[in-house]
Amino acid sequence: MRGGRYYTQAVYAVAPRDRAVAAATWSTGSCSCGTRHRGERFLHRATLRATVAVDDPTVQGRGTTDRFSPASLLVTTLSDELKLATGGHAYVVSLSPQADVAILAGGHAADQAVWIDDRNGKWVTSSYYGELPLWADVRNSQQSIDRRLAAGTWQPLQRGKQTVLLNGSTVKPFSHRMTGGERFGAFKTSAMVNDEVAAAVADVLNNTPLGNDGTPDLLNVSLYAGTFAGRNPAASALELQDTYERLDRALGTIIQSVEAKVGKGRVSSHWPEPALSIVSRQTMSVTVFPGACSTCVARSAYSISIWPTFTAKAII
Repeated sequence: MRGGRYYTQAVYAVAPRDRAVAAATWSTGSCSCGTRHRGERFLHRATLRATVAVDDPTVQGRGTTDRFSPASLLVTTLSDELKLATGGHAYVVSLSPQADVAILAGGHAADQAVWIDDRNGKWVTSSYYGELPLWADVRNSQQSIDRRLAAGTWQPLQRGKQTVLLNGSTVKPFSHRMTGGERFGAFKTSAMVNDEVAAAVADVLNNTPLGNDGTPDLLNVSLYAGTFAGRNPAASALELQDTYERLDRALGTIIQSVEAKVGKGRVSSHWPEPALSIVSRQTMSVTVFPGACSTCVARSAYSISIWPTFTAKAII
């Protein structure tokens, strides 16, 4: 870097360090006292009822009964500032399995903020962002998550052999069939959700104006790297290993999709040094590293965040 600086260690003094607080913090650069987000769920002072961070009864769900928006976010996000800097011409899309991450990363001015609904397993949005994008509607009907869950199980990529863990114990390959009313919530904590997000990224790139002109655009993408269904990592070590294998594959798929949009040789990646990467207008940069966030500035922007272990940002 020339004319700038980066920090190899950075700490956000926020508590609790849950998903919503983290998303609001890294997307705005402000602490939770500035963003007004105290957690994924908290007691609402006016109603004295538990509420979620992005709850907003003044809007309607699109494809969902949830009524969410960024109304509770008190400060601007990177996405909002990009919109302001370009006079509203930048195109911003925020994509995540989780509603709070999609909304808090997309901010107040995103063109699209889309997530996977816990009840029906479809890509959904809020009336705050307008109608459900056509690419999401088509994906819901032609690539239904529900049909795929009914037809198959989650099994490790490395099938047919036992795995020896660091403590010397041997683990047999697992097989998880996600059924019942909680199946979509379980799916969103499985390795398979990253394959779904990576495929959705390709749909977004092929069916939105992202990167089509000289105005910087931004695509926020969230991936999952946690334990399955909230289990103890020690009890699901093989599932976590498979999650990381599939996470690596999903990142490769996303980068290939971006290359298909901007051309090979124009995509670069960083691991895990820079906290801020400045790249030329001929390059798309992908930065992934633990526990922090990078912003790369170029012709169009692509941000990748991986929960709960990694946060990353990238830009074309």
